[in-house]
Amino acid sequence: MFKKFIISQLSKIKVASKEKEKIIFKVSSLKLIPAEYKEYERFLFQALEKLKGIKDVKVDMENGKIVVIYDSAIVKEEKVLKWAEVVKKVGINNYDLIEKYGEKNLDFVVKTIEKQLDDELKNI
Repeated sequence: MFKKFIISQLSKIKVASKEKEKIIFKVSSLKLIPAEYKEYERFLFQALEKLKGIKDVKVDMENGKIVVIYDSAIVKEEKVLKWAEVVKKVGINNYDLIEKYGEKNLDFVVKTIEKQLDDELKNI
């Protein structure tokens, strides 16, 4: 049920700093995540990179940071911040789905959440 713990930590994500074409989010609890769960980072990348203009997402577990690099010619900082909030909200709203099916039917969970993200992306 560690995936459940990871999702529960989404509410604690805060903007640490903003630079030109880079937003750094602070997530202190990243330091608590064992290395074997590092593979789930890809879902965060996939979710954030759905927004056109996101160039890269880097997770620094040791320092508890998520760095989002974007192209300001394609997407504005405000939109990146709004999208990050949407990704966080969708993750939190699917807490029970992840708990129930995350271990035995991860593909179903991913497809369900991706559909919700795609729907939300239309409204950004």
